[in-house]
Amino acid sequence: MEKFPLPRRRKKPACAFGRDKFFAAIASASLRFISKRKLFWTGICTGNTVSTVNLDRLQTATPNISWPHKMHQFDLNKSLQDLDGQKWPAPTVDSPLFQKCHRLHEVPLRDFTIENLSTTIGQGIGLEYLVPLAIEKLHENPLAKGDCYPGDLLANVLRADAAFWRAHPALHQQLIPITERALSTASADNNICYEIVVESVREAYAKFKRQSRTQA
Repeated sequence: MEKFPLPRRRKKPACAFGRDKFFAAIASASLRFISKRKLFWTGICTGNTVSTVNLDRLQTATPNISWPHKMHQFDLNKSLQDLDGQKWPAPTVDSPLFQKCHRLHEVPLRDFTIENLSTTIGQGIGLEYLVPLAIEKLHENPLAKGDCYPGDLLANVLRADAAFWRAHPALHQQLIPITERALSTASADNNICYEIVVESVREAYAKFKRQSRTQA
């Protein structure tokens, strides 16, 4: 009996950033999903005792500002510490994320990289100052890559608290076409790992839009 060849299955594009980065991205996404802005910094010395401090309490509620299209309404030579007036206690625990966030709080904004922006925004730190800078970067490259995968900066910006977007509707509106362009570009690029890049951004965008409907 003559046998007919089975149709070939279309191969999915391989992850361009390698196996290690693949698992790093999975771990990072899981951490953000489970403990978004619930990070507790331990080992903050207060006299002779050691207390556990919620990260939210280390942030200053800066005044609501309506940002125009030109984002830089503050001095980029200053750090978040200079701008929010908060000097964080010296870190006393050996946590890479803890150490990194503490260090970035003292770095001038002009020296922030894509990775730095993605890390701090992902932890909800300094949104008033860092989200406008991030949107400028995303205007140039919607799939700007931090330390995990192309588009991780955009995904972290989309995950910013609903309260921030309610206070800054102009920034909210600017992010919509950027995200649509990112999804279109990533979906058409065979060199991008679809399961990580597109799905991560799409999931964050869905949450972003749900918050928008709630605000309406």
